[in-house]
Amino acid sequence: MSFKFNLSRRLLACGLSIGLMLFLPGLPARADRLVLAQVAELSGQDVVAENTAGARLWFDHLNADPGQPHHWELRPYDDRRDPARTLALVRQAVQDDGALALFGLRSTPSLNALAPVLDAMGIPLVAPFNGSGAIRGQARNAFFLRGTYADEAHRLIAQFDTMGLRRLALVCQSDAFGQEGCAGFQAALHGHGLAPALTLSYDRNVQALEPVLAGLEKAKDLQAVMMACTPAVCARLVRQLREAGLHQPVALLSNANSQDFVSAVGPLGQGVLVSQVMPYPFNQALPLVREFMRLNSQRREPVAQSYASLEGFAAARLLSEAVRRAGPHPGRESLIATLRNSRDLDLGGWVYQPSQGGYFTDITVLDARGRLLH
Repeated sequence: MSFKFNLSRRLLACGLSIGLMLFLPGLPARADRLVLAQVAELSGQDVVAENTAGARLWFDHLNADPGQPHHWELRPYDDRRDPARTLALVRQAVQDDGALALFGLRSTPSLNALAPVLDAMGIPLVAPFNGSGAIRGQARNAFFLRGTYADEAHRLIAQFDTMGLRRLALVCQSDAFGQEGCAGFQAALHGHGLAPALTLSYDRNVQALEPVLAGLEKAKDLQAVMMACTPAVCARLVRQLREAGLHQPVALLSNANSQDFVSAVGPLGQGVLVSQVMPYPFNQALPLVREFMRLNSQRREPVAQSYASLEGFAAARLLSEAVRRAGPHPGRESLIATLRNSRDLDLGGWVYQPSQGGYFTDITVLDARGRLLH
């Protein structure tokens, strides 16, 4: 009886010790179960559904492979685009939930709030779906697959310059994202010896767009309009401009690039230019796209094939390849070292080379049927 009782106590103590170890703050994820924390606005108008669906396509493929040494868990945390909530949820993921990496973050205000404290947390931020430049100068542990909104702005302004369009208006959301987008446009214009013919802004929380529309209607000889706005507001502005008889070319940053935006703007979006940070998602000459399409064809409910979903897919491949190179028992430190020191992570004809300082940019245009033409 005494032996059985002591054995039971020892087993119980052992189980409690293991349980406590799993929940102690700051411990790395177990090698066979990798938690990836997605802290983002998962509710509301800036849903990251397409990015996430593309990422899950790859992670589900890995989890279905019995030869894979890890189980990948993309765990959602809805920050409601509140920077204070972002920080609280990131700390929860790092200290309590054993996340290996932050993945799938998007909002500029949230990333700007995270930037000063990210490195001290000792966790990598991998391939956020965001073009903010601020965090890149403050956090060494942020690793981007895409370029900045300034990169996109330079590409759009160069396109307008080629078209001979020089009287350009700016419409910018009055928050961190809008200010950064506007600054990118202004710098790009300056590089071409130009200045904005008109600059207008709106409050993101109020979204009263009448003054913006009135300002554009009163302006003389405007040749094009460039916008840094959320997808829903971009769609409303484009529709209202066209309904008011203003048919100048409109250019948008890649943050507006989703099927929701295309559906919302409808046929009135014909001729709208959208900058892109990923290759054309239907280019089957690219192994990355072929693999996306192959895996997608095997699903009962396929993922929407788009620039946004392809970016999520590529980001997931980047993370999984970095984990593979980090060794059989990856931790946060080894993953950070791998991402920082790798120079040639091939994601399927799409190579992660941040040290070169150049990122891919492209331009697409919407047609009357709601297709992004390359």
